[in-house]
Amino acid sequence: MLNNPASQPATLEAFKAPVWCFVAGLLLALASGFFAWINWSMHSFNYASSARYDMLWDAEKWIDPPHFQRALDITNWGSIACGLLSALSIAAGAALILHGDYLAAIFGI
Repeated sequence: MLNNPASQPATLEAFKAPVWCFVAGLLLALASGFFAWINWSMHSFNYASSARYDMLWDAEKWIDPPHFQRALDITNWGSIACGLLSALSIAAGAALILHGDYLAAIFGI
């Protein structure tokens, strides 16, 4: 029953928009994870570079300012935005399938 649309190119053409929504959702989810990984890598670098052992015996020495400040905000919001856009594009693909004529195309309703 589900293999019948595969032999009908016109039926498969109807699924082009939802498939691209799902592909975009997957790529945005990967981008969200990539931004989060970069963000935590920069946090780790800031933490590791903040240790100054000479401040244990010298009162004039103190922790250096973090290397990454603005980039942390950019990657944080980039991860959040890509994650939300991923969820929206997957929901849009599902809505295109549910509210389109796609179920009729598959099952011949």
